[in-house]
Amino acid sequence: MGRAATHLTYVPDLITQPGPDAEELEFLISGDRPVTYPDAERLARHGFQTTSLHIVTHEPLPGTGLGFGIGDLAAAGGLIEVALLVGPAFAIGAARQRRSLALAATSGATARQLRRIALGQAVLLGSSATLAGMVVGAGVAIALWPILTSDPADVHGPLDVPSGHLVLLLALGTLTALGSALMTARGLGRLALISALHGTVRSAPPGRGAPIAGTLLLASGVAAAWSTRIMDPATQGTLIAVVWMTGGLAALAGVLLGTPALLRGLSRLGGSAPVTARMALRDLARQRGRATATVASVLGGVMMLTTVWTVMDSAQAFEGRHYIPTARYGQGTVDTAGDTDAGMVGIEASVHSVDPVLRTARLAGVAMPTPGVEGDFLTVVAVRKGCATPELLEPSNARCRSMIAGFRDGILMGSPADLTRLFGLDAGQADALRNGRLLVNTQPVQGFNGTSVNEVTDGRLRLAYIDQMTPGAKPRTVDVPALAVTSELIDRGVPASRYSVLVSTRTAAALGWEAQGWHVLVDDPNGPISADTALRLNASLDEAGLEIHVERGFVPTPQPLMWLIAGTLALLAVIGAATSTILATAELRPFLATFTAVGAPPTLTRRLATTQAATLALLATTLGSALGIAVGAPMALFATDAGAGDPILALPWPVVGAFVIAVPVVAGAVAAVSTSATRSTAGSGTNR
Repeated sequence: MGRAATHLTYVPDLITQPGPDAEELEFLISGDRPVTYPDAERLARHGFQTTSLHIVTHEPLPGTGLGFGIGDLAAAGGLIEVALLVGPAFAIGAARQRRSLALAATSGATARQLRRIALGQAVLLGSSATLAGMVVGAGVAIALWPILTSDPADVHGPLDVPSGHLVLLLALGTLTALGSALMTARGLGRLALISALHGTVRSAPPGRGAPIAGTLLLASGVAAAWSTRIMDPATQGTLIAVVWMTGGLAALAGVLLGTPALLRGLSRLGGSAPVTARMALRDLARQRGRATATVASVLGGVMMLTTVWTVMDSAQAFEGRHYIPTARYGQGTVDTAGDTDAGMVGIEASVHSVDPVLRTARLAGVAMPTPGVEGDFLTVVAVRKGCATPELLEPSNARCRSMIAGFRDGILMGSPADLTRLFGLDAGQADALRNGRLLVNTQPVQGFNGTSVNEVTDGRLRLAYIDQMTPGAKPRTVDVPALAVTSELIDRGVPASRYSVLVSTRTAAALGWEAQGWHVLVDDPNGPISADTALRLNASLDEAGLEIHVERGFVPTPQPLMWLIAGTLALLAVIGAATSTILATAELRPFLATFTAVGAPPTLTRRLATTQAATLALLATTLGSALGIAVGAPMALFATDAGAGDPILALPWPVVGAFVIAVPVVAGAVAAVSTSATRSTAGSGTNR
């Protein structure tokens, strides 16, 4: 590699002369304008990989692709969750001000003055709380920046405090608080003073059209999200993003509009429930505004978390389905530092020193070098009989080609002795291999572009060598002697999903093929290599700077960023549940005080508050999970659609189950503690 370290201070330090063994060269392009994405496209036709600051900071292809990623989805989800958390908090807080506002009204304050008081408090609290959060968040980020960028091997940009985003957050926090207070302040002109002073104000009866409007919004929102499945991501990427997000927000609004009607329905269905549950449900139906605000603060976070997790699980399921193993389960591979016999003999000696029973085979993939171009290779494609070769790589000619697109496209080379032992070849197959014939898997396989098959005709396999780097170059074909075998035979020694052709080293050399990536395959005749044996093998190979990779099947790749995003959304949902529960329990105090005044035991008030909090949290998590799956499913199908018409949808049932159980438990516990604290405070005040 002719490459210098990227953390040096001066630009001249980054420009180095390539070493004598360099496999790549890097060039610095200068001029009177930035290097743009079209420039990079033109250079790519000549084999150059190009990057520049302009390419990094400007979207390469406007209007193509999905238009947003998981990070954008999580950011939008976080903003929505914060809005749904702050909004209900201010709505409940404004409702708690009714008594003080009623006192002001009895002293002669007009409805306009009452509204100004409520809105002024919302602006003050919303802006100050948002500003405090911004200062703390930015301060923590600035403090952590030196630690996060301390590794000189990683490339980091300069520290940047995004003032534009912070202004947006300040506006969002202030407007959310103002909007929530405004909705509550609308009814101050019709405030029932006696009820407000007694703390017995009930929610205004909902309009008859609210449930209908909510149902229509929910149906249209989900339909809009699913309509993205019929859009073309190549030309409508941005439109897909806008339609999907708009549909999700519409569905969320529809659920919230229908929540009061749902609470009334639950109250009617709870007629035969125990006394505590029946009383809790009836009070929730009466105080629909407070209950809906509590549901909203939890529902949004659970919805976004379920959406993100649905996409994550589906993507992992897609990777698992299309995972191509490097070896059979339990086999180990040691990539050699070189292809010398002495090096591989040393590897085999290290393996046998750990366990003499282990068997080894020297294997390599092969490639066809481009004539006259060192380090470049031609694309090798198998051609079916009767197919023209000039346009083999065109999508319309998918049935004419095979051994391409990363599935069953490998040609495995080794000595006849190793291949015979590893694959259990019979005498005829071993003789064919020694006499210069290929062993070709001819069973059809379903790939991304349809069914493909390696067709052996009259004992020969037709191969085409394609130079994709030279415009206008015509494929060159060659007929190679071959013997048809089955997938079962290939799968005896290596994954049939990776390799479809076996060739001896002598035959490969005669065909002009070069070895690519020699490795030593290690297998145990008694079964898969154990974890303990793998550890001892690595300890033995470590002296030579090598290691063994034991195939264990598909293992999901750790994604710390995704876990951080999901954890943040989960934390916001739990905080929303706890905060809204505390506020709702405080709003419930006059109702609970009435029971205490008539002699109800303290346990009844605690059970009542706990039941209300747990019921609302259960309703919110259930609705949020269902809505998240309904909206996230089309995006998951989009992310796992590889063009073969077989997308994958994996639903995150463990996550849904955990939230449906954990959040109501947390809400109930918070309500119980809050009620106990309220009762203790009241008792202390009485004693004094």
